[in-house]
Amino acid sequence: MNLSRKPLMAFIWIDDPKTNHYPVTGYMSGEDKPEQVERVKIANLPPEYTYITNIKPHRFKALGLKTQYGIKHAGYYGISAANIAIELGITETLSEKLPVFSTVIAKIAEKLFDMYQVVPTDESYTILEKIRDHIYPDLTYQTLRLDGRESESLGYAVDNSLQKLQSNNVKIKPSSSNPVVSAYFPKTPYFLHLLGQSYPIQEDYRETTEFDGQKIGMDGNEIVNEETIQKLIEYSQQYAGFIRFKVLSMDARHEKFVPLGREISKSSYREWAAIPEIIDLCNYALLELYVGYVTFAEKLPFAPNIPDNNVKFLSYVNGSVNEALWLSLSYKKTSERFTSPIASYIRAYDRIMLRQASMGLVEKGFQLVGFSNGSTRFIVNGRDECQRLRQQMPAHGLIPQLKPAFEQ
Repeated sequence: MNLSRKPLMAFIWIDDPKTNHYPVTGYMSGEDKPEQVERVKIANLPPEYTYITNIKPHRFKALGLKTQYGIKHAGYYGISAANIAIELGITETLSEKLPVFSTVIAKIAEKLFDMYQVVPTDESYTILEKIRDHIYPDLTYQTLRLDGRESESLGYAVDNSLQKLQSNNVKIKPSSSNPVVSAYFPKTPYFLHLLGQSYPIQEDYRETTEFDGQKIGMDGNEIVNEETIQKLIEYSQQYAGFIRFKVLSMDARHEKFVPLGREISKSSYREWAAIPEIIDLCNYALLELYVGYVTFAEKLPFAPNIPDNNVKFLSYVNGSVNEALWLSLSYKKTSERFTSPIASYIRAYDRIMLRQASMGLVEKGFQLVGFSNGSTRFIVNGRDECQRLRQQMPAHGLIPQLKPAFEQ
């Protein structure tokens, strides 16, 4: 679709009825006159706008919004209305928050249109696939070869390594008195850090048994096979890839908070990991290593230069765009045969950074319940603990995110 400019955006606030009855009216703010918040009929919206709304993605099917009216949820851009309000400290007053929502979404849409011709007029669930295909189209068409042949086992290793280091059956459940408090890394520096790492870019891998049978990591307070750990660290500077492993033991804190579970109920337990994650596991687990599949480690061809520490990142819109970019590189459709090795590496680096920051807070007595996609989550026991946690987060490089009800 060739457009001279991005579509005119508007934000429409809809009160979710929590039933299967379709909402009739909403409140609208357009980017061309954001200060004008007006009540509108959803079945008769002004046609000159493309609409983004606060309704969460899982509610669209029940409410019929997408098929009937062509409205997109804010998650289309990888950001929710709730997070915009929380991160920018906006009140719940519609006349105050809707102009901000429409302005932020419009600026994100403009940047993504200028950079990648992304427009919110198709039937895509999110923009992530489109951005990925613009940034790095070869990802979708990779043929993974092991020792010169297309390999199912290599594809399985990559897919398996993508699964979470977090079980789905965590016994802790949030409540009004014990709510979840979240934090994330500053978005643009985080994006630059991720893209500054080495990745498996090539399609051709070879099998290696160089670490097969080695036991490495931590056994209690004792470092096991430190020489091999150091060799693996040096190895990761030249090679990228995936190693099959088994956890022989894990320290009690990590075993509780970051066990090797399943990402979905039908998936296999984790037995493969990207090399950087194998190295990180050595900080808190004793592993036995087996066969590995490796290729050369390289920088991403589109990775920007990392600026020095004097550069400040103050643009909320730029941060949100950068977050969408790195999420697009870790995106995988269910119909795709195998995960991209780059996606696995992106998520591995993400987990490593979040684990390190999260466990620093666990050491201070806070209760971790998981992490994913650049954010980490804790359960707190009341207002005082919530305030203490949020005050401690910046010391670990984290920005407090979701506020519980008693702090809003």
